[in-house]
Amino acid sequence: MGNLKQDTMPVIRELLDFDRRSGNLLERLVFNYRPLFMLLMALATVVLGFMAVTRLELRPSFEKMIPQSQPYIQNFLENRASLRGLGNSVRVVVETPKATFSTLNTSTCSSRSTTNCSSPKALIGRG
Repeated sequence: MGNLKQDTMPVIRELLDFDRRSGNLLERLVFNYRPLFMLLMALATVVLGFMAVTRLELRPSFEKMIPQSQPYIQNFLENRASLRGLGNSVRVVVETPKATFSTLNTSTCSSRSTTNCSSPKALIGRG
């Protein structure tokens, strides 16, 4: 810790002692013309802020946010007219290829369907 080198550049305590020709072009423009530079930055801030306030439009769209390359989403988009107004509900269709409507015990079937679909794993799939 005792071997720290101090910067060899001298400290200039008075602005009159500062060489206004030192530094590159950008440094000279910024530091030699500080009031003008600050005025230009304030003006740019006001102009850009005004443009942001007057031209900013929010266009929230559910369909632009979803990944449209997935098969599930493509199926949704194809059938969106029949799915309007469902909100967050999930429809479950139970098919019974061997039973007929008259032989089917509907209360048992709907009870089993509800029980099987009550967990998120059942909705995602068991594969």
